[in-house]
Amino acid sequence: MGDVGSCYENAVVERFFGSLKHDWTLKVYQPTREFMKQEVTSYMIQPGSIAYG
Repeated sequence: MGDVGSCYENAVVERFFGSLKHDWTLKVYQPTREFMKQEVTSYMIQPGSIAYG
């Protein structure tokens, strides 16, 4: 972690949410909010466990 305002202080979180949005949210049909919540939880616990399409 760097000083306050450093571009590196949120790098891990930014990478995670960027990957989640790019690799999954925009590519996988999300029928309900509950489905999305379960799938995101699965992604956080075990990346790569989401079935695309």
